[in-house]
Amino acid sequence: MRRDFPNLHWYTETSDPTARYNCHAWGADTNAVWWEPARPDQHPSFPWARIYWPAGLPLYDLSLANFRRAHGSVGFEVCIDGTFDDGFEKVAHYMIGLDVQHTARQLPWGTWTSKLGMGMDIEHGDPQALEGPKYGAVAGYMRRRSQAKLVPPASGLLFAKP
Repeated sequence: MRRDFPNLHWYTETSDPTARYNCHAWGADTNAVWWEPARPDQHPSFPWARIYWPAGLPLYDLSLANFRRAHGSVGFEVCIDGTFDDGFEKVAHYMIGLDVQHTARQLPWGTWTSKLGMGMDIEHGDPQALEGPKYGAVAGYMRRRSQAKLVPPASGLLFAKP
């Protein structure tokens, strides 16, 4: 974990690993499908996964503009930064080169949540915590009025990682 995420100082595991959904779907607050700009009947690595991409958006396009349009389809709009705005939830898109690699979502109490590939979901402090060789750097943010159905963690659940 430390090699992939050198800035990740603490996190809490919030789910078991699964290939049912990915970080882009989790950014849209769903765990029912895998969001990817690929044909719905043909996932290159996980043929059993249910693939979703908003209608009318280009396939095989990993650009920030395409992911912004995808998250825009569920109410997100481009915003300036990832600072906490009460009543809103935000997403951060991470890029390496010209390709989006990851999406993280801000929770209603200000921390962030990420689905790590086919692995677990985690709660982490800020979007910069996941910057590094695996996902690259945050390239932009979006926000929408809070849709969250979650409750904040009880105090003491978060723990430090050495």
